[in-house]
Amino acid sequence: MPTAKTQRVPPTTTSSWELVTPVIAQQMLESMGPNQKVSQGHVDYLAGAMKSGEWIEAAGDPIRFNDQGELIDGQHRLWAIIETGLSFFFTVTRGLPVEAMGVLDTGRSRSLKAFLEIAKESYSGVLSAVIYNLNEYWNTGEIAKGWSQRLSTRKAFVILQDHAGVRDSIVKTLPVQHALHGGHGRWATMHYILGVIDYEDADAFFEKLATGDSIASNSPIAILRGRMLDVRYSNRQKMAQRDFSALVFKAWNMYRTGETSKQLSFRGGGARQEEYPRPV
Repeated sequence: MPTAKTQRVPPTTTSSWELVTPVIAQQMLESMGPNQKVSQGHVDYLAGAMKSGEWIEAAGDPIRFNDQGELIDGQHRLWAIIETGLSFFFTVTRGLPVEAMGVLDTGRSRSLKAFLEIAKESYSGVLSAVIYNLNEYWNTGEIAKGWSQRLSTRKAFVILQDHAGVRDSIVKTLPVQHALHGGHGRWATMHYILGVIDYEDADAFFEKLATGDSIASNSPIAILRGRMLDVRYSNRQKMAQRDFSALVFKAWNMYRTGETSKQLSFRGGGARQEEYPRPV
């Protein structure tokens, strides 16, 4: 038997069947809080099902509101009702905690990018990649393709809260992405990692890499820039993320120690496989 201290209290939400007309659908949409962008294709798909008689009221998910009275789930179904002019019964759940948006639909199709869009984050796709890359780097010591470390939406937002500077890294690496391509999420991830080591040096490193100004031909930045430009303008496949990041970290270490060279390479496999570089 649970004691008074361990006895659980049920959530203070309410659910009921409600007939949603086009007028009511419009009123519900006007109460909508932050949410993902509307997909007209999905609205049209739902509207087609409603008009053809394929819509099954008892099988639909609830329309959900948080405890601030804001609509947080159901906008596509409501727009479909408005589009068709029809009315349907829905289970309507009210009183969900505001933070429910952070876990809602995580078992279905919403990506981290979609949740970041809901949160009104700029560069949501790049930011999503940076969060995944950093989580991978902190767990494995490498930035590699695959994102083997599982990452919940809730943990992703904790990472963003604790490392808000990633937003600045995204803006700071716009020029290098424009000049060299290669993947904005990759550049921003490495700027953040290197900025933790030395923010001023990281800014200078990426600025020179973007412009090529005031660098000697045998400097690691010039060599790295040449490699990236060669990849950009050749017909070769995009460089693997592990090799890409390894070259940047090797160039950074050389830049920090004042070392010069005529070439820059990373051997990630084979008999002469190199250890993945650790930026210093």
